[in-house]
Amino acid sequence: MLYQLLYPMYRNTDLSTRFRRRRFEMIRQVLGLQPGQKVLEVGCASGVDFMQFADEYDATGVDVLNLPKVCDFNFQQLDAKSLPWPDQYFDAVVSIGVLEHIQPMDRLCAVSSEIRRVAKRFCIIVPSNGTWIEPHTWSVFWQMRGQHSKSPCSHELNYFSDEAWLQFPGFTGASTKRYWHVPGIQNLMIFDQPQGPFFPAE
Repeated sequence: MLYQLLYPMYRNTDLSTRFRRRRFEMIRQVLGLQPGQKVLEVGCASGVDFMQFADEYDATGVDVLNLPKVCDFNFQQLDAKSLPWPDQYFDAVVSIGVLEHIQPMDRLCAVSSEIRRVAKRFCIIVPSNGTWIEPHTWSVFWQMRGQHSKSPCSHELNYFSDEAWLQFPGFTGASTKRYWHVPGIQNLMIFDQPQGPFFPAE
């Protein structure tokens, strides 16, 4: 698949790092994170999306896979449908590009519930159903095509409207914001802020 060939090369470029750092700063501002706070990343993978920028925080990553790490951070290999921490243990929970891959729906509901349970506030990034380019397939408007006209994808993808995401357990009452991660690729940010609505200028 073209994505599997090109993405690892792009991920190691300075341009990719710049866009990831920009996203990290957006998340940090949205959540009002302060140095030393406890932060959990659900689906941390190698740490390339969040952990490599999170050295000011008491950060922990969880993932079902134990991948080689791009930086040193606290890690637990487990499924986020059942997290071992007490209620509101973390000042914030972050998840980037993970929930769109979780199936079946009862497992996705369990993960969203656990995120809300252990978090004082959270910020979740998923693909927007309005994105021009679907990055997993490198297809234009792939998510809007009928089932039989979609190009092949190596795994199922969850594409929901902004409103539908807010129906998942734990996400009711949250806010959403669409933003362009890179030109052509639009993401949806689902976030909960007890201190009131705020979103930094892009």
